[in-house]
Amino acid sequence: MTIHFFEIQNCTLLYNMGYPIFLAPDGTDEELLAMRGFAKQSNGKWIRYVDQFEYGYIMQLRNCEEIVFNDDTVKNITYFPIQYNSTAQQENSGTANILCIISVTLMLITVPIFFTKVPILSGFFFIAAMVLMIIARVMYPKSTFAKILCIIYIFLAVILLVISIAAIITLYIACNECVNSLSSCS
Repeated sequence: MTIHFFEIQNCTLLYNMGYPIFLAPDGTDEELLAMRGFAKQSNGKWIRYVDQFEYGYIMQLRNCEEIVFNDDTVKNITYFPIQYNSTAQQENSGTANILCIISVTLMLITVPIFFTKVPILSGFFFIAAMVLMIIARVMYPKSTFAKILCIIYIFLAVILLVISIAAIITLYIACNECVNSLSSCS
């Protein structure tokens, strides 16, 4: 079967490891081949992998000696919606769940470490837990665990911010009272 792919005449349909390819004839202009998506192989031959829609068009006309691809025929090719593999999504959700579990573990460790001799470590664990949750949320946006964890962490961060502001205001008032008491002593 001979394929005329736009300006490239007399291409051959071959199979490379089970995938259909167009093999360009020798002597074809290399700039034209590159423009039309052909790639030069180590043996000097120029090939182009055929996508599933082009292959479907070829199979519709498989009894013809010559098949022509041009602007008019490309408009008639039916492009079906792509179906994604659900097993890949399941594997991704497993990775997201692992990231979230590690994040929850780090978050739970922050509380007891805060009351040890090195409370600064709790801040590092808190940040690490937040970073892991963000990674899980960005890399796997459909993960329900990551969505729930994001909401919980945002809520915890807001509570921590409010408590910190209240503590700073209370400390300011206490220091002010202390300074006022000391000034009345003299």
